[in-house]
Amino acid sequence: MPAPILITPTLTSGIRQVWQQIGFDMPDDTDNEGAVEVCVDADRLTMLPSPDANNEFRALVAQHGYPKTFRALCRSVRLA
Repeated sequence: MPAPILITPTLTSGIRQVWQQIGFDMPDDTDNEGAVEVCVDADRLTMLPSPDANNEFRALVAQHGYPKTFRALCRSVRLA
């Protein structure tokens, strides 16, 4: 059985911080998947002062692959 994907408070907080910085530029009808995707896409987590959230995201993608990690993030983080 594959290891569960653990979404830490550090990663959740990092995604929320990115959303606070860029979310106002998104269309009003952006759904949660779109909001999460725009936060983790294009290395936007590197905009944060600490590299911890980005490092955790990259480690999860390396271990579980992007699609599974993305689905776990969408279940764990509510932005829109």
